[in-house]
Amino acid sequence: MAEWFDQFFEEKKLPSEIFKVEYKGITYWLESKFVIFQIKSSLPVEREKIKKLLIRIDSENGDINDYLRFLAEAYIKTHY
Repeated sequence: MAEWFDQFFEEKKLPSEIFKVEYKGITYWLESKFVIFQIKSSLPVEREKIKKLLIRIDSENGDINDYLRFLAEAYIKTHY
């Protein structure tokens, strides 16, 4: 399934972003490339849920980077 994500993000040609996440008084900076790597490294059940959400966001002309920002925040909150 990692290939699906590679193809999806390549087709979208999203601008690379750096997400600023503040948590417990500390500021973290995560690149969108890192978030995408984490998506591709996640458990199969998580990847499937993320894939469905990305398809939905895309079909509704939503901002994919908004979702990646949300995932960056979730990553920081679960790892620190």
